[in-house]
Amino acid sequence: MILEVADLNVRFNTPEGDLHAVNGLGFSVAKGRTLGIVGESGSGKSQSVLAMMGLLAGNGSAAGSVRFDGKEILNLPPRQMNKLRGMRIAMIFQDPMTSLNPYLRIGTQMMEVLEQHKGMKRADARERSVEMLRSVHISDPGARFASYPHELSGGMRQRVMIAMALLCDPDLLIADEPTTALDVTVQAQILGLLKELQAELHTAVILITHDLGVVAGSCDDVLVIYGGQVMERGPVDEIFYAPRHPYTRGLLSSMPSQGANKHAPLTVIKGSPPDLRCLPAGCPFVARCDQRLNICESERPGQFSVGTGHLSACHLESAS
Repeated sequence: MILEVADLNVRFNTPEGDLHAVNGLGFSVAKGRTLGIVGESGSGKSQSVLAMMGLLAGNGSAAGSVRFDGKEILNLPPRQMNKLRGMRIAMIFQDPMTSLNPYLRIGTQMMEVLEQHKGMKRADARERSVEMLRSVHISDPGARFASYPHELSGGMRQRVMIAMALLCDPDLLIADEPTTALDVTVQAQILGLLKELQAELHTAVILITHDLGVVAGSCDDVLVIYGGQVMERGPVDEIFYAPRHPYTRGLLSSMPSQGANKHAPLTVIKGSPPDLRCLPAGCPFVARCDQRLNICESERPGQFSVGTGHLSACHLESAS
């Protein structure tokens, strides 16, 4: 495994009290595979990876274990973490317009990555940057190299972000909602590009999204989280065709139907996510679950094996 996360906890100190954003999260990712992390907004998807990358806000803290290529990296000193970020672990953020510096040309920003991490001379860095722009299917890469971010479309800016992330051939690529602001056609192009580059470079990918359709077409394994906790994890086919946790089933049933059932009414998960400053003593999903048991109120469920590599954190598994 290139990445192994165990008992990851993330806390934020706020004037209203401690906010428990991630609670005992655990998962692993192998080289060449894609793990999809899904859940509603506020479930802890982004904060879990920001903690791994050492990018939490100033009032945040992380505890637990994050082992990258066998070495513990959680809470590494900034200087040591900077050697990993961009070089061996890269991240694509949700909004490329706010991630790219609007005052610098695309080429300047790309060359800076190579000069900083690879120690390349400017001419070599320029050649490598243009080559990478071409590899992400940007037309006339030489001209785009000299452009400012605002001169590019949203889809093209996202391609630039992917190119920048892959400049140093990282072992792990984290993509946080990489297609959120893009139309369906461009979204498909970006996801196809990520898959193509992953196959070529054998990079491990963590894809964070709330879109289950994206997960179905792009991921090998899925981690479903809610209230900062793992609800279910397993191979993508198992999660989609044999979901075990009520929360996973609720997410899937809220997707628009296709084919003969495309006019079927959408179902919704009633209620709202829990207050992360005051989580329930038991299962975080208990207030919204129509299959809850008495034990769900008071005792946090463990992770029960329900198939090969398939786990469900639900008391129903022990009761069945």
